[in-house]
Amino acid sequence: MTPNRTMPTMSGPPTRTMARWSGFDAFRRRPWLGDGLLALALVFATVLAVATGSELDTSFEREIDAGYWLLVLAMAAPVIVRRTVPTTAMVIAGAATTTVVWMDYAEPPATAGLVILLYSCAVYARRDRAVASLVVTAMVVLVIAVAVSNEVNGIFVAVLNYLIFGIAWFLGDSIRYRRAYQAELEERARRLEAEQDERARLAVVEERRRLTRELHDVVAHGVSVMVVQAGAARRALGDERPQVSASLESIETTGRGAMRELRRVLAVLRSGDESEELTPQPGLVQLEALVEQCRTAGVDVELDIDPLPPLSPGRELSVYRVVQEALTNVMKHAGPASVRIGLRTETDALVVEIVDDGRGGAADESSGPGFGLLGLEERVSMFDGQLRHGPRVGGGWQVRATFPVPQRAAS
Repeated sequence: MTPNRTMPTMSGPPTRTMARWSGFDAFRRRPWLGDGLLALALVFATVLAVATGSELDTSFEREIDAGYWLLVLAMAAPVIVRRTVPTTAMVIAGAATTTVVWMDYAEPPATAGLVILLYSCAVYARRDRAVASLVVTAMVVLVIAVAVSNEVNGIFVAVLNYLIFGIAWFLGDSIRYRRAYQAELEERARRLEAEQDERARLAVVEERRRLTRELHDVVAHGVSVMVVQAGAARRALGDERPQVSASLESIETTGRGAMRELRRVLAVLRSGDESEELTPQPGLVQLEALVEQCRTAGVDVELDIDPLPPLSPGRELSVYRVVQEALTNVMKHAGPASVRIGLRTETDALVVEIVDDGRGGAADESSGPGFGLLGLEERVSMFDGQLRHGPRVGGGWQVRATFPVPQRAAS
């Protein structure tokens, strides 16, 4: 009942917040709305200047009429499309400005739109057109300055306009390069992320392939033992119990067929890996030899194995691979470090924990898990286990794998 009363009160403030931001979102999604307001501001500034007489100059002879306002609109309206067709907008506004001067009208505040459009050409137009707009503007400014003023004032007007238009163009050009650089960085980051994802996917696929090869050996060994034992039992019974002998013969035949299929699978999986074909798959017995190799390489390793329940060969192999990968990462990234390896049981689960005090935690915290650890996650998850890894609070790195132990294996 409480949630029913609190739901309406909780929904009020977010709605008002969304309403406040909806206006900004509209301008962000439709930039022409803001450009339209900018064009209206230029027209309004001109109307205000005419109403107050602040733009009037005795050097201009023509009175303000309908033609004047049409030219003002021609100078302000192109601002609306300054992002989509900047050069066209610049040409229209420039022609209107030149006409105002040629017809001896008072210069309206709307001519500021020409500065905005030149900036827009530098940002949005093609590079050659942006440069052309700057050159043409410089020439027009020079002609207008000479046409409307005496020699001294003409130079002053030209220099002032060059300064204003030059700042606008170079500001737009710098923004153009900054946006292009930012877009290039984003594209590069996107490609790197895609490559990273692809490499991670290939690493997982390769680990699955390797795991399949290794488990093939384990399964093949088990099937071979079954076939041999079934054949031995059949020969021992002789003709005493024909039904049992027939069942044993069926088991032996089926097992031999399964072995042939396993060999075909192995031939596909190990194409190009013939060197691994005769390598026996390691287990818990080989952990001491692995640790000794690391000690020989200069790593201080402590191995602590509690009494463990009987494990399947596949689980033993996965435990070995977890320890092997963790020790490999220690030698690669941890630097001078001591390592503690612990194997113990906790509530019907086998826990494998590898802890070091090296510098690998600080080095790897920002880069994310390596491809070897991604492969271990696939390997551990196959046995419904969990793999956790990350930097320790006091420094170093920790890898912890948990393998559920079936009740029948623990008994």
